[in-house]
Amino acid sequence: MHPESTNEGATCWQSTWLRHSAWLRTVLTARLGDSVTVEEILQDVAVTAWQKRSQLSDPDKVGPWLYRIAIRKVQLFWRQNTKEKTRRRPEHLGCWQDEKQLDPVHWMISEEAHELVRAGLKQLNAQDREVLMLKHTENWTYRELSDHIGISVDKVIYRLSRARKRLREKLVNSQFDWKHP
Repeated sequence: MHPESTNEGATCWQSTWLRHSAWLRTVLTARLGDSVTVEEILQDVAVTAWQKRSQLSDPDKVGPWLYRIAIRKVQLFWRQNTKEKTRRRPEHLGCWQDEKQLDPVHWMISEEAHELVRAGLKQLNAQDREVLMLKHTENWTYRELSDHIGISVDKVIYRLSRARKRLREKLVNSQFDWKHP
């Protein structure tokens, strides 16, 4: 009997999926933004991965394999929704401080700073936004990013450096525009 046809195989898959679903959700959020669409595509990724699990030749490369499936699903989603002229972007990427603990002035300054970063992230391409979000919301190391995305550590370092530089440029430009209407 094939091991994946037993409950043991299903339990193993469930454990694997739980280990990867959170970071895949971050990837999808970086590319789609809309939480309902993210959840629908994440479910679609899970179903496709389950159906094609026999194609995974190296179990150590499940992260890059799932990443490729997720990216294909996003591409398919955008192809099917070409009537929509503007892509939905994440409106709120989360705050790192509890705003209730801040006094009103600090809260306002914090909100403005967060809004500038959100606006800068929206202007980045999906790949740059994705790698920044995985690094800074999931707190992954370069090695973890490399293992999950399926690229070398050097390429991860390069992408993060390039993405940070682009975000920094967006933030500098937006601050300049804000100060000089």
